Amino acid sequence: MKLVFLCGGIGKRMFPLTEDKFLFKFLGKTLLQHQIEIAQKAGLKDFVMIGNEFNMKKIKEICNQTNANVEFALQKEPKGMADALLSGKKFLMKEQILIVNPNDVFDVSAYKKIIKEAKKGDHGSYIIGYEVGSYFPGGYLEVNNKNELIRIHEKPGEGNEPSNLVNIVIHLHKNTKILFDYLEKTKSTRDDVYERALTDMVKDKRKIKVVKYKGFWQAIKYPWDIFKVTKYFLDSITRKFSLNTKISKSAMIYGNVVIEDGVKISAHSYTPLDSALKKEQIYLGHPAKIKKS
Repeated sequence: MKLVFLCGGIGKRMFPLTEDKFLFKFLGKTLLQHQIEIAQKAGLKDFVMIGNEFNMKKIKEICNQTNANVEFALQKEPKGMADALLSGKKFLMKEQILIVNPNDVFDVSAYKKIIKEAKKGDHGSYIIGYEVGSYFPGGYLEVNNKNELIRIHEKPGEGNEPSNLVNIVIHLHKNTKILFDYLEKTKSTRDDVYERALTDMVKDKRKIKVVKYKGFWQAIKYPWDIFKVTKYFLDSITRKFSLNTKISKSAMIYGNVVIEDGVKISAHSYTPLDSALKKEQIYLGHPAKIKKS
């Protein structure tokens, strides 16, 4: 199975931030690096990066810093998902593919869940659906009582949602030839050729299963979405203390703190303690001499 990261689009709602969203850094790594690592935790090894002429150099630089097996495809113009996939067609025709928007941040469990469903099921395609409590400016899923797709409604407008299930671009296709046949013959004046192609597949009796996912998910659509993603990555870190540090014995360090080489922490310094951390271990002095409070 190949994992396809769609990196060719251009964000329109992020001003004054102009850099590609998957190049934003969290905990010292680009979002793309995090995405590769999360996918690898799910057992995925082969990647296809679809970028544009402005970001392809950076994408290759990032991928060269990983141990992932990566192929690269160039999308000449930002014409949406269908055009992006067609740009990488030569890399995708002989295997099952998993399509992902790398600007959406989600837990490794989303990968594991859709892969598990695909292995045990007999549907041709599987897509992730996420239940929302308020309007989200994206695609909505209309499903039947078997959680099979009826139609994707792209940005229907608040009050016109067919369900509370949002389409997250984590899509697994078992037969790529069928997918590309529909992508090539589907037409639209809007940026929704891919979504229309899937809807046409359903109309032609090709079943698509919607897999409900309840873990963490945050789409980066606006600048303030970065705060939620930052918190997610901060919450995921584990305590790490370098021995090459100078920490006062009176310093009090709470929670999941990373202290790297060369750090100096003065006397009576402390990290803020909130109610969520009251039961956490407290470090007093150098981590080589860890004590419990």
